[in-house]
Amino acid sequence: MVKYADDLRFPDKVEQKEQYSSIDDDITDTKIVELKNVDETKFETTVELIRNGDLAKVTFPVEKQKKGLEGYRWTRSITYT
Repeated sequence: MVKYADDLRFPDKVEQKEQYSSIDDDITDTKIVELKNVDETKFETTVELIRNGDLAKVTFPVEKQKKGLEGYRWTRSITYT
């Protein structure tokens, strides 16, 4: 996940990986519920999931940086609702 997430909350990939590895949430039953175009190269993906037994919605901003599926990357902080 670190490879494809340009998470701006962390100054480098090493710290990002350390922080992601310390996540202790129990996440189950994920489902993409919305995919919305923002502009030519950006869109937002909304995911419903069960986190620690509670329903949550998470919005992932995604930006296309090059051609092909591997060119899509998360580029900002994630929004939880």
